[in-house]
Amino acid sequence: MEKNNFKACITDVVKEVVNCISDKNYEGACQVACVDDEWLEEDDTQEEGMSRFEEWLEEQLEQWSDDIGEEFVIDPFDEEYLEIDFDKDDDSCAFATYTPTSDEEDLDLWFEFRCVADEEEEKVQVKFTVNM
Repeated sequence: MEKNNFKACITDVVKEVVNCISDKNYEGACQVACVDDEWLEEDDTQEEGMSRFEEWLEEQLEQWSDDIGEEFVIDPFDEEYLEIDFDKDDDSCAFATYTPTSDEEDLDLWFEFRCVADEEEEKVQVKFTVNM
């Protein structure tokens, strides 16, 4: 997969994941990317891991809302907050970070995406997590 095509595919997947999370459609996010193994317990499905991720994220947003006194949400995707770094040793791998915002203010967390190009199907396989 050409680098520009790979970058466009990564951007599309990240956009879809972020927009699904913004819409609280975690099942939809799970359809386009896998949650990282850290969200999975033994014998968990991706859906169960996504549910654990959802619970953690919603609790974090609620805690900030309670502490600050204003509602915290995940805004829809904005390409300005996306960074993509390609693996220097493997053209089929990349790492992307996305810093979500709430009402256009940066949140104290970011999403991390490990991306691998699937040459045969011309698509990208993605695992994601959150970091603070």
